[in-house]
Amino acid sequence: MNGHDWQDLYDRAKVIESPSDEHLESLKNELNKKGMAEAKVYPKGVVAFKPHERAPKFVIASVVISPQILALWCAGEGKELMSDYKGTEQIKLQITEYEGKYSVSVDSYKKPE
Repeated sequence: MNGHDWQDLYDRAKVIESPSDEHLESLKNELNKKGMAEAKVYPKGVVAFKPHERAPKFVIASVVISPQILALWCAGEGKELMSDYKGTEQIKLQITEYEGKYSVSVDSYKKPE
């Protein structure tokens, strides 16, 4: 990528690094309605971007993963958020959109018992 491409990617970024109070309150209300009142956890090393305006319609979002940063996060504060799938640790993530901004968070939903 040349400098222009990086600038274009940066300009298209709709990432919520530090969600606004309004965004957090909206998420909290939505979670409460669904019985999911846990606070959102945003993993380090994973970033979602709005697709380029010329991207095909089937492209919902672009995701950039920094493996070293994500690995450190998974081994540290993300460790308790891991689940087991067929004997392998995994972490479930979800991409959400609020007012045109994209974010990646841990999907901590657990089916009510």
